[in-house]
Amino acid sequence: MNLVKKYTPLILFIGLVALVILNASSFISGAISLFDVISTLIYGAVIAFVLNVPMKKIEQYLVKLKVKAELRRPIAMVLVFLALILIVIALLVLVLPTLAQTISQLGTVLSTVLTQLGKLLGSSEFVTKDMLSTIVSGIQGQSSSISQALIGFYQV
Repeated sequence: MNLVKKYTPLILFIGLVALVILNASSFISGAISLFDVISTLIYGAVIAFVLNVPMKKIEQYLVKLKVKAELRRPIAMVLVFLALILIVIALLVLVLPTLAQTISQLGTVLSTVLTQLGKLLGSSEFVTKDMLSTIVSGIQGQSSSISQALIGFYQV
């Protein structure tokens, strides 16, 4: 009886370790799912905190304008969200044309580099001309479709 009391915690610990080892993939997938949920909550908390700072300033300004107390918070929230949307739109308008132009230039340069690479590898014994033309046309097609997609996205 005394022996049972002495070794029971050790046996339970070994059993628990064996259970964790045998079901490691389940524990890992559960931990990843938990991390996904927690990271989403953290992102939301950070966004709420960042948006709350200008919202408080707008509310203080609305107090000076003698706006009703029950309307201050909703008005401040709408104004902050509108400002956020305008900032995102402004960034997209400023960044997307440059990005589309850069990707278009990258496609042109990549095409030239691939042509030069094709000439260099054309004399190789390891790569046949069919393999080389397939690789080059595939890469050119992908780069062209990516640049066209970005240009089309900007034009919308």
